[in-house]
Amino acid sequence: MRYIVLDTNCLLQSLPSKSPYHKIWTDVMAGEISLCVNTDILEEYEEKLCEYSAPEVAHNVV
Repeated sequence: MRYIVLDTNCLLQSLPSKSPYHKIWTDVMAGEISLCVNTDILEEYEEKLCEYSAPEVAHNVV
């Protein structure tokens, strides 16, 4: 298991399936990588994701 802190911009880059960084997200979802976050980071993730997608999508990602 690997543990990482993922910058918000890196998170945004890892979500699209055609992104060269998508493996980061798939590894998180598969449980191979564990994100180290706190409430502030999660709130920032959700805030920025809402700028680019529907609030429901942002909530599901967070």
